[in-house]
Amino acid sequence: MEVVEVNPAYTSVIGMLKYAPQLSIDKDIASAYVIGRRALGFKEDMPENYEKLLKDKAYLGFALKRYGEREEGRCQLLASIDWGG
Repeated sequence: MEVVEVNPAYTSVIGMLKYAPQLSIDKDIASAYVIGRRALGFKEDMPENYEKLLKDKAYLGFALKRYGEREEGRCQLLASIDWGG
């Protein structure tokens, strides 16, 4: 097994904006996905429009709140499932 060190800077933000909605995964898994892609040599370029949105503090606050609400809804759904155990 090979260990590859990568820079984790902005992986949570990139994962949350780019991959979480696209793959229907939570932001933590999406950030791990970004780290894995970096280890494989892929470059994660931040789209220009995302950079503009991240500089807008009002939008960023709204987006983080909205994402938190969606995450909470998913957790409640998982908690309501009878896993038979």
